[in-house]
Amino acid sequence: MASWVGPTVAISVALIALSFLVMAFITIAVAHEARKKSGTMVRELTELRRDLAPALASINHFGEVGSDVIGQLRDEVGEVIKTSQGVRRGVDKAVRQAEGRLADLDALLEVATDEAEAALMDASAAIQSVRTSAGLLSHIGRFLVPQGEADEEYEDDEEVEEEEEDALEDLDEDADDDDDDEDVA
Repeated sequence: MASWVGPTVAISVALIALSFLVMAFITIAVAHEARKKSGTMVRELTELRRDLAPALASINHFGEVGSDVIGQLRDEVGEVIKTSQGVRRGVDKAVRQAEGRLADLDALLEVATDEAEAALMDASAAIQSVRTSAGLLSHIGRFLVPQGEADEEYEDDEEVEEEEEDALEDLDEDADDDDDDEDVA
């Protein structure tokens, strides 16, 4: 073998060993530095945890209170909805009752109007009958009364008949006015 191979291998082995020593030294230095930094980080994390503990407790408490408030709010909204539904049902019932009563009132007014018209017609017929009977009696009376007295009574009877006719015409006009008012309504 050549003479240069032995020393070259020895130098290579020494360089490799030196490389391992440097790597071991760097590893020890990094581990030592990491240990210092980790101790610092542990202290900082402990301080951070101590500082954040009240905030986290407040947030947890706020979450619990918020849940309670949301539960109460849900209950209140439910009660408001129930009350609103009850009011709506009451209003609907009152409207139906009012409509029924208005229908009853309309029927009552219609019956009262019909009865009033019938009574008015009966009264008109009765007055017409009285007037006709009075005229007939006055004619009969002329035959029974002596001639001179009959002319004077006849003139009085004509005045009475004219007054009765005027009263009947006024009554008929009032009835026609009432009919016109009902037609308009």
